[in-house]
Amino acid sequence: MQLCEQRLQQLYAKQGRTSQFRSKKDRDAFLKKEIQSNEKALANDRQQIRVCEDKLKEFSAETETTDTRAADLSKQFEDFKGVIEASSKKLEELKSERDKGADIRKCVFPLFLFLFCLLIATVEIRECHSFSSRVRVRQRAVAS
Repeated sequence: MQLCEQRLQQLYAKQGRTSQFRSKKDRDAFLKKEIQSNEKALANDRQQIRVCEDKLKEFSAETETTDTRAADLSKQFEDFKGVIEASSKKLEELKSERDKGADIRKCVFPLFLFLFCLLIATVEIRECHSFSSRVRVRQRAVAS
C-alpha cells in the first residue's frame, strides 16, 4: 500500500513538471541538477555510513577489550576473595591459639609463683642452715 502511494506521488510530481519547464533543455538541466544534488547527498550519506561503521568497529573492539578486562578483574577479585577468606581463617586459628596460651598462662602462673616462692624459701632455709652451721663451728672454735 505504501509503495503504491509513493509511486502515485512520483507520478503526480512528474505530471506537474510538464507545465514547470518551457523546453526539454530546461527540464534536462533541472534533472541534471537534481541528479547531482542527489548524488552529492548519497555520497555524504555513504561517507557518514563509513564513519559510523568505523566508529562501530572501534566501539566493538573497545567493548571486547573492556569485557576481557572485566573478566580478568572478576578472576582477580575471586582470587583475592579466596586469599582473604584463607587469611581470615588463619587469623581465627591464631587468635584461638593465643587465647589457649593465655588460659594456660593463667593456670600455670600461680603454680609458677608458688614454686618460685618455694625455691626462695628453700634457698633462705639453706642459707640459714649454712649460717647456723658456721655459727656453731665458730662457737666450738671459741669454746675450745
